[in-house]
Amino acid sequence: MKRKVFSIMAIAALALTACKKDNVDETQMGSATINGTVRADIDQTNDINGAGLYEQYLSPEGVSGMVVTVEVSTEDWDSDPNGNYDYETMTYTTTTDANGNFTLTIPATQEGYDIEIMFTDVHGVTRKLYSTDGNTVQETSGIGLWTRNEFIYDGANLTVVYDADYVYAENNDTYDYGYATVSGVLYGNWDQSNGAPNNFPFPYVGAERYGTGSPLEGKKLYWGYDWAPYGVGYDNITEVNIETDGTFSFQVPTYPSSYGGSVDIYFGFYDVDDFVIINNMAGTADSLDPAIFTSGGIQGVYVYGLTDGEVRDASFEPGINYY
Repeated sequence: MKRKVFSIMAIAALALTACKKDNVDETQMGSATINGTVRADIDQTNDINGAGLYEQYLSPEGVSGMVVTVEVSTEDWDSDPNGNYDYETMTYTTTTDANGNFTLTIPATQEGYDIEIMFTDVHGVTRKLYSTDGNTVQETSGIGLWTRNEFIYDGANLTVVYDADYVYAENNDTYDYGYATVSGVLYGNWDQSNGAPNNFPFPYVGAERYGTGSPLEGKKLYWGYDWAPYGVGYDNITEVNIETDGTFSFQVPTYPSSYGGSVDIYFGFYDVDDFVIINNMAGTADSLDPAIFTSGGIQGVYVYGLTDGEVRDASFEPGINYY
């Protein structure tokens, strides 16, 4: 009986041993070389075309100090891969030089295989921004790229150029800003007992101001950037008072006029649960109908293309939803 048990265990051990595969020895393989350059529009002042206009990436600069990494599963080296085997992952890394150049040499097979090239964001890059008056506007930026895919094989010698996918401002203490003014009046027929007042501009005929005694009295508007100057400020929401006469006004930091850019914003208010005054034609007391006053939330109204020194009328009529 003991002899039988031993035989079964020995057979099982041999079976497990047969399933095990050794890693492919990369010294026995060929190789592929990737000669790459990473670029970004770091100095916009040298991107002026023959018409005197800024042209993005007309003369991009190399991005230095960016870590470039390729991870390869040794399964790609195996001519007869085993799906049950846990293959080792090999990592190959280099860093771009002062001109944004890098070189990676990676083991490769004759059949070839796909690789993913990964990039680590660089930080603290000083960028010069284009200015229409020739003044230098600078910001400190981060620069990054999404993953790139390439096919390599034994003997391949690739030359590739990758332009940055995103550039973002970071930790800038001071900027050169301009300012635009957004103002207006909230209109709405929240009090239907007193008729429509005269002299209200189109398209608000038949609606009164959301002024004294209105459901919006004492409430606030909130605004934020949909397109921010220098790529900053997206997470900042600013509150604005709705005045007793239904008016509002606020300043929006923009690019300076010398820079020539514009910004986009959204604004609105949170839903207000209140009443609409309904005129009772029978001559009895006016009634109050419950309603929700809405602008579509704090992102209900969009204002596009604000520039330095501009004054924009953004009057609007909120919705009244009865329930």
